[in-house]
Amino acid sequence: MKKENTYLPLKHILLLVISLISITGFAQDKKVTLSGTVRDTQGAVPFVNVIITTQKDNKVIAGTLTTETGAYTLKDIPSGKYNIEISGLGY
Repeated sequence: MKKENTYLPLKHILLLVISLISITGFAQDKKVTLSGTVRDTQGAVPFVNVIITTQKDNKVIAGTLTTETGAYTLKDIPSGKYNIEISGLGY
């Protein structure tokens, strides 16, 4: 019975993790764009508030309204960890 080499896949996984850590460290000074679509069980949710706040002290960083299709885009956001708050009438 031939023994399989499990070292090679582990090596690739380790290389991937190191690459991701490097990319994360490099990207911390960059500004990013956050975009998405707000939906509920009925479909897109238009004209609701989308606000991002810091996780540390709940400081508002940026905000916008969704379009008629529920889409939103927030540009030039410093990379970091944030909370996304979505609010609207009836929700």
